[in-house]
Amino acid sequence: MELPISSVLQQIAQEMNINELPPEILVNIIRSASEIDPAKGNQLEKVCWLWKDVIDSHELWKEITVSHLEKSEVWKKFLNANVVEKMIEKGKDSPKMERNSQYKEALRYTLEIEKSLRNMRF
Repeated sequence: MELPISSVLQQIAQEMNINELPPEILVNIIRSASEIDPAKGNQLEKVCWLWKDVIDSHELWKEITVSHLEKSEVWKKFLNANVVEKMIEKGKDSPKMERNSQYKEALRYTLEIEKSLRNMRF
C-alpha cells in the first residue's frame, strides 16, 4: 500500500533536522525568508553556527542587499543608491568575513533610512 504524499512529507519532517539539509537548500530557505523581510537575515544568522556559515560562505548579505535595493521604491523615488553601491563595491576588495560585514552594514543603513523616510510620510 502506498502512503499519500502528505503522510510521507510529514514523516520526513519529523525524522529530519533542518540542519541535515544540503547547504544549497538551506541557502534557498534563507534567501526566501530574506526576500520577504531583508532584516530577517540578522535573525537567521543567529540560529546556529551552521546557518551563519551558510550565509557567509554563500555571500548572501551581498545578494540580500542588492536585491533589496533593486526592489526598494524609497531608493528609486527619493534617494541616490550610490552610497550603498559604494559600500558594496568597497566590500569586494575586502577579505570574505569583512566583506560580509560591509554588505550587512549597507543593508542596515538602507533599512534605517527607508524607515525614517516612511515615518516622515512624504
